[in-house]
Amino acid sequence: MKEELPVENGSQASPGTPEDGTSQGFPEQATKPHDKTPKVADGLAEEPPKGTLNVEEAVDLAVTNINLKLILLFIYVGLSMWSLAIDTLATIFTGEVPYKEWECLPTSLKCAAATTVDVAKATPEVASETVYDQQRMCSNNLKEGLDFVWTSQHTTFAQEWGFYCEAESNVSWISSIFFLGSLLGLLVSTAIFDRFGRKTGALVGAVMSFVATTFSALAPNYTVLFLLRIVMGFGTIVTYTGAYCWMLELTPKSKRNMVSGLNRLNFSASYFVLIGISYWIYPWRYMYAAGAVFNAMAILPLVTLPESPRFHLVRGKEKEAKATLHSISRLAGSNLDLTKVTLVYEVRKQNFLRQLKDFKKYPTMLKETLIAMFSWLLLSAVSYGYSFGWGKMGHDLYTSCTFDALGQSIVFVAAVPICSFLGRKNAIVYFILGSIASNLIAMIDYQIGGTWTVGQIASILGSMHNNGAFLMMYLFIIERAPTTHSGMILSLGSSSARIGSFIAPQINLLYGLTNRRVPLGLYAGMATLSLLGILGMSDTTGKKIPETPEDMEKQRKGGKGEDTVNGIVIENPDVTEKAETTADRDPQKTPLDHQKNGGYVTETECNGIVIENSGIDEGNEVEIEDFKTVTV
Repeated sequence: MKEELPVENGSQASPGTPEDGTSQGFPEQATKPHDKTPKVADGLAEEPPKGTLNVEEAVDLAVTNINLKLILLFIYVGLSMWSLAIDTLATIFTGEVPYKEWECLPTSLKCAAATTVDVAKATPEVASETVYDQQRMCSNNLKEGLDFVWTSQHTTFAQEWGFYCEAESNVSWISSIFFLGSLLGLLVSTAIFDRFGRKTGALVGAVMSFVATTFSALAPNYTVLFLLRIVMGFGTIVTYTGAYCWMLELTPKSKRNMVSGLNRLNFSASYFVLIGISYWIYPWRYMYAAGAVFNAMAILPLVTLPESPRFHLVRGKEKEAKATLHSISRLAGSNLDLTKVTLVYEVRKQNFLRQLKDFKKYPTMLKETLIAMFSWLLLSAVSYGYSFGWGKMGHDLYTSCTFDALGQSIVFVAAVPICSFLGRKNAIVYFILGSIASNLIAMIDYQIGGTWTVGQIASILGSMHNNGAFLMMYLFIIERAPTTHSGMILSLGSSSARIGSFIAPQINLLYGLTNRRVPLGLYAGMATLSLLGILGMSDTTGKKIPETPEDMEKQRKGGKGEDTVNGIVIENPDVTEKAETTADRDPQKTPLDHQKNGGYVTETECNGIVIENSGIDEGNEVEIEDFKTVTV
């Protein structure tokens, strides 16, 4: 086994508190509270904690409840994510082709003939009527400026650069390419956060998004806007991931579901802001300029917030880490005193090539990872297919998007209790079945009142259900992946979702080429395939998160799980004899002694949820930055 343990001045590290009060950066102890940790009641510690704590334990002591002050703090941090929907979905409005808002030029007999419909048989009192739609424009090859003019008050780059009918695919590519940038940002975000920190990494992403959005308002042509969308996608995902990790790292595990739900509401809030900007601002360049203002606002929290205590410890800055934790504890009302505590932290680097080889060695992990990737790709394609298709599916773009944003807000709030009531797998199945049924019902042509149709209402319900399934996939993948491989598996799953998002705008081109039931049937079919994948996977409700691929193989073959309280694992009956808890450890032993006796409890952090992991696999490396290392 190869490990790198921190030493200073050539001597072996010791677990004791150094005289200067700084952290030695030792590997983190177990994430379960140990005997040295005081009991906490009514939000106040009975006595200052002593000894050694990792960040998880310190956060659990510092934040005993989520009060109004912490909610306001998380809302403030959430401002950094308010540009998320604005950047992601901007082309819904800035690239809209207003096929219902145009009229013929008086000089074009071709246009007049194409748009005049004989209705005398149906309504004898009216000989004919004029109809303006996509089919009449495109099938008759009508040209803007020669045969017709746009009458829409809102201008778009699609109108300005002639992206309609056969050229409309350019708008879809502008929308899709954002997700290529997101995929690239997702792949390198871990390296950015490890090198620069959560806050600084997110700040770099926010600045990139601000610059890209600002210059989008000045884009002289399609190529420039295309490239800027890639930069925008990269910066947006890095900002979102960094800010999200910062929030989770300062939230107790028992409260992370609630904080995650609050975080998702930031997307809905951003969506409402985008709709308002696009409705009240008519020129598309000004829409991007207004979006740049919100991107600038996203920078403010990232400038004023402290860095994550985890990153401080990695850099050997225990004093700063304690200061951040103390500040959070004051907001939470616990006023935690860490003066007699040594904070410890471990940075663990997995052997990437070995992890890939493990997929061949452990068929259950390979099968379930591939199924999860496939299902998540399909659900993402359907979700964003709805988002970028409201101009085709709804009578009015702004009304449809407003109800879509409202539906997302409802499902983000409802997902947690639904998940608790039905369980993880059954909740996803419920949401997918709702999506399938809604898409099938949306094929019905029936007018309700003056503006609404069955298709519009069913499509909004379908979007709600599909977004619920899409959201649940994060938790479903996290809970089934072995802790030793969870970072890689979640990255693969999230990457596949970006591919689905990339495909989504292209699907909506079918609305102009075929009957509207074709894309709806495609959405229903994709949701059905994702459902079949989910049904082929085991449920994770109330089960132990496997620590290694071996544990995953045993668990899927009927191994014992473990009890949970509100979704939190509290006991593992199958822990091997070698795995130690903090209470089992001899405080006189060095980290190296403990490693020889069975291994540390490590964790995979950020990327949604922090997961415990007993033991370090052979072939993996443990590295503590800013310390000299010795190879054992």
